[in-house]
Amino acid sequence: MELDSGVDNIKIAGDDTELVSQAQKLGLNISGVTEHALHSYVQMLQNDGQHVSSPVIDTRTGSDDVEGHTPEKAQHTESSVEEILDTYENYAKTVLNRSENTVNQHRRYIGRLLRHSEQPPSAIAEADIMTYLESEQPMSDSKKNNILSSLRVFFSEYLDREVADDFEMPTRSLRPTEVPTKDELQIFYTHRQRY
Repeated sequence: MELDSGVDNIKIAGDDTELVSQAQKLGLNISGVTEHALHSYVQMLQNDGQHVSSPVIDTRTGSDDVEGHTPEKAQHTESSVEEILDTYENYAKTVLNRSENTVNQHRRYIGRLLRHSEQPPSAIAEADIMTYLESEQPMSDSKKNNILSSLRVFFSEYLDREVADDFEMPTRSLRPTEVPTKDELQIFYTHRQRY
């Protein structure tokens, strides 16, 4: 069966139009998810069938790995910071459909956290995020919002962890508009007329 998903014609095995409809309702980038899954499978096959960590698909069979390891979504226990960021970037662009600027900002803050904590993402706790935030001081409310947004997407949507969800996003502080006094306006217009 072929289904027009709005991006490309996608050939669906069986009669799974409901799956595509659900994906569209959730706002998933169907072609991006497909591309990411294909990329992961090709990587796996090129690595002699060894599993390549992917938050989108799990190519292992059964509930445990050959060595008795329980699969966990994108653990990255032995990946470098750059490998983690590259994998996240691919996921954010294809599956989450994030813009280049957003992904670059996420890479910056996620990379800083990973380097600061010196731990794999699966081992990072709220305390690690708190110490990282303290290391970024002083920071504006806007910067803190950007950092927390980046970390929430990374942990919640990419790693399926809630470690960054409880941090409170600061509300933007309003700066009252300063209206010049009558005397200040007279001085301004007096100087303006001279030039």
